Amino acid sequence: DMPALVTIAQTETPASLVGLANWSHGQQCNLLIVPQDSPIEQTADIAGKSVGVTTGSCTHRYLLQVLDAEGIDVQIEDTSISTILANLREGRIAAGLGWEPSVAKSVFQDDLTRYVSTGAEY
Repeated sequence: DMPALVTIAQTETPASLVGLANWSHGQQCNLLIVPQDSPIEQTADIAGKSVGVTTGSCTHRYLLQVLDAEGIDVQIEDTSISTILANLREGRIAAGLGWEPSVAKSVFQDDLTRYVSTGAEY
């Protein structure tokens, strides 16, 4: 969703965008991550915590689904994916939601974060 919106917003070339609103069970796009040393081990552990997410993105919709499924509330911090990663590194948020490849780089290449859950679980 985001690449298409950016393309349309930043080009003079006429373009059309057709969207299909649906929930894809079993997909890995939506990822809940925490700092490597976080005590958060499962999704329900984010209850009452500050969680970074880009409002209006697929990860925001995923977070709302997770909160409903788990019956928990969190403090939502609306921010970009790059700021989510920086805020996790600096301890400003307890958890963040993002998508690949940004999250994989943080987990595997930079060894800053780890996965807690994915869209496949919800």
